[in-house]
Amino acid sequence: MEGGLADGEPDRTSVLKEGRKIFLKIKMNLHFLCQRASLNL
Repeated sequence: MEGGLADGEPDRTSVLKEGRKIFLKIKMNLHFLCQRASLNL
């Protein structure tokens, strides 16, 4: 049981890091799309 918990710990942090990267990427893409949309208007 303890070994399983220890193994799961790094995975959780790496998942959070990946999620943060993806979130930032989407945020940047949305910002870029909004800028382009406002320019087209």
